[in-house]
Amino acid sequence: MKKCDFLQEFKKRDKAKSIVLVDHASKCPLDSSSKCKGDIYWLDGGLKQFKEKYPYLIVRDISTINHCRGACWKPTTPKPFFSKPIEIIDGLFIGDYQQASNKEVLLTYNIRYILNVAEECENVFKNDKRFVYCHVPLKDTTRQDLKAILLTCFQFIDQALDNDSCILVHCLAGRSRSAAIVVAYLVFRFKIGFKKACRIMEDKNVTLQINLGFIGQLMDIEKGV
Repeated sequence: MKKCDFLQEFKKRDKAKSIVLVDHASKCPLDSSSKCKGDIYWLDGGLKQFKEKYPYLIVRDISTINHCRGACWKPTTPKPFFSKPIEIIDGLFIGDYQQASNKEVLLTYNIRYILNVAEECENVFKNDKRFVYCHVPLKDTTRQDLKAILLTCFQFIDQALDNDSCILVHCLAGRSRSAAIVVAYLVFRFKIGFKKACRIMEDKNVTLQINLGFIGQLMDIEKGV
């Protein structure tokens, strides 16, 4: 299959309006791409240069792509790469353990304070003086007491924001324990309801999977606000 024919077939199958061409270190488009209809873009410098600048934005590494003969290629199962944490309000980020373990991500987003609310997660950069840790070892179970540790968490978050620094609240997956803490903070600090706090999180594309035990406690907190 010719290069142009392959591109046309790819667009037809995928029903895409545009194609982005990328190889290991591309500097110019395919010679035959000008013959193809539709929008075709290429990544100057290729994936190699992009990965050097933005490693945490990569979702599939070039090493996971199997090349076949000619211009055809077929992706394999992608290897996991670090994504970026999500900023809920100015300076307050939520994320997972992978992001909390990536120093480049933390420095890129000016994250100096890290609130670790997972019992099983270690403080990866505890010996690095650039970071300030608070470890609240919560279990993701319905019997875990959330209320007893909220004041500690709120004070640590406020400390970070008052110092014009950014803070990352994380657990293992960033969906239950850390989400519960951030929701509780929004409810308490801004005097809003539990559902509204959850909507704020969802509007930021946070996947909420807060366990039922935490939800019950959060609704009790809402009543006291």
